Amino acid sequence: VVNSDTYQNSAGESLSQRDDSNISCITIPTKNLRRELKREDLVGHFDLIIIDGEGSMHEHSRAALEICDYFVVPVKPSQFDLNSYVKYMASVIEPVSEYKDLRGGVVLNECEKDAASKETLAALKEFTVPVFENHINRSKTTRNASGLGLSVTEYSLQNACGANVFSFVKELCEAAQLKVRNFTILELRRLSLRRKNKKKESTHAGRKNNQKKTNYSSSDTETSNFFGRG
Repeated sequence: VVNSDTYQNSAGESLSQRDDSNISCITIPTKNLRRELKREDLVGHFDLIIIDGEGSMHEHSRAALEICDYFVVPVKPSQFDLNSYVKYMASVIEPVSEYKDLRGGVVLNECEKDAASKETLAALKEFTVPVFENHINRSKTTRNASGLGLSVTEYSLQNACGANVFSFVKELCEAAQLKVRNFTILELRRLSLRRKNKKKESTHAGRKNNQKKTNYSSSDTETSNFFGRG
């Protein structure tokens, strides 16, 4: 995972919680992406590189689009986020599409069963960038998983959020033509991916138990548990 925003590194902070080393996170400023991601020692070492791009409108934001094989733009269901997407289309996606054949899509993020989500989805379909059929639903599972350095499907496939994200990832792999094994949810459950991180989850649970012994209010305890160290 390449973090291109030097001011935000939530991906790096999350992945640093993992026990394994099959996923790495490095920070490369967007202005250096074109040069750094062409290095043989970097490109040849990984099967898949995910760039966490900037959401800003300046020229450096175009670097991620220029070098990627497939892009995904998440949009939250609100008029403010829809307005930002329109600006991003005009200042970043459309200029790059003039000299590069772009492949990508937009996904409705933190989606809920309400009027705002339906209206935002309808508006997104008016643009030329394809909209994913599967959306990312709003859920506490997403926040809990990232706090442990896990993907949602590693954290839990038993609830609606896990199945929801799993469906989106399958659709993304098909759209991006990624050659990955076509697992079913049942197969993933049998593999028990979550078991790999059982030790870390136990540690996290231990922190929660210790924090309950302190004099925090209930709301303070919930915040402390989520952000980590206690």
